[in-house]
Amino acid sequence: MNTLTMIVLAAVVLSACAMALWSWHNQRKLEKLDERINRQRELIEQIDSVLENPQLSEAEQLAQSEALLAKLQETRKP
Repeated sequence: MNTLTMIVLAAVVLSACAMALWSWHNQRKLEKLDERINRQRELIEQIDSVLENPQLSEAEQLAQSEALLAKLQETRKP
């Protein structure tokens, strides 16, 4: 093999490694985003159940929903 072939082969291998690393990094970001979305969905469902609970007074509903809303707002931070 001549030098040019070796250089081209090395460039192809490095490109493949870079693409694999980039793909892995993006996959991690998507997984974290998915976890955050699931957590937000759970908190919204909990807020809905608190607000629809007839056994709680308005003050209790407000207190619990505000606490859950604070947790929901925390999930917005990356």
